[in-house]
Amino acid sequence: MMLIISLIIVLVAPGSGVLQEITYRGTVTGLDPVNETMIIQVSHTWGCTFGNTTTCEWNPIPEENLTGTVPVPEVFSVVSTGMTVEATSIGGPGGRWIGIGTLFPTPGIEYWFAQDLFGDPSVLPAPLMADFYLYAETIPDCRECSATVCTAQSALVNVSQIEGRDQEMDLVPGQTFTFSERNDNSSLTVTFLQGEASASACPGGEPLTGGIQPVSNFVVHVQPPIASVPPSEGTTGIPSPSPTAGVCPVLSLAGLTILALLFFVKSPKT
Repeated sequence: MMLIISLIIVLVAPGSGVLQEITYRGTVTGLDPVNETMIIQVSHTWGCTFGNTTTCEWNPIPEENLTGTVPVPEVFSVVSTGMTVEATSIGGPGGRWIGIGTLFPTPGIEYWFAQDLFGDPSVLPAPLMADFYLYAETIPDCRECSATVCTAQSALVNVSQIEGRDQEMDLVPGQTFTFSERNDNSSLTVTFLQGEASASACPGGEPLTGGIQPVSNFVVHVQPPIASVPPSEGTTGIPSPSPTAGVCPVLSLAGLTILALLFFVKSPKT
């Protein structure tokens, strides 16, 4: 039995459960820097089909305008109306965007590529331009925790390009790291602004099975090659370091646990 899921379901009581995350693709129709909001005319959601194999893709939905606050004000220096973006809201449709990425529609390629990311890159599924991979793990300050979430004291960031070496940096809030591997002028710059981390990484912490998920804020920019080479279809901007690699990249560890439970509950017994 296949199970199609485009949303992470809200579990447990309000305020104590994992908050719903929905990832959209659409066109920016309004920007309000004063109130720090963005309006997106959404046309697709990101979803995964679970069965013998896992397939993740953009699924069309009825178009509507959704308004949400942006994760960081740096959005307004790059994004303009008419641009195609991916964006993930938390706690319901619109309201609060926790991740926004600028996309470049490419005919014949389903997985459009992202150049600029704002907010939490782990909730944005589009692969990065120029074959870049980015993985970021926040490190908790175990003295500053509330329930399942701690303030992040730093972020361990790993960047690489296909068929090249990777590099890892431990960034403190406000620190920037630039990575360039090939001689084609391509580079990736990532700034860790501030964030949260799971309390499960602290001494005596338990794996995250409930409670609000941590969210962090980064700014990522890809400088494309001078002589633009068509990017490799199917690469992913946020590879997973765990055995779940290849599973829908928008899902957090908590989300994967939830989906696994739902799948086994709904699968017929043999």
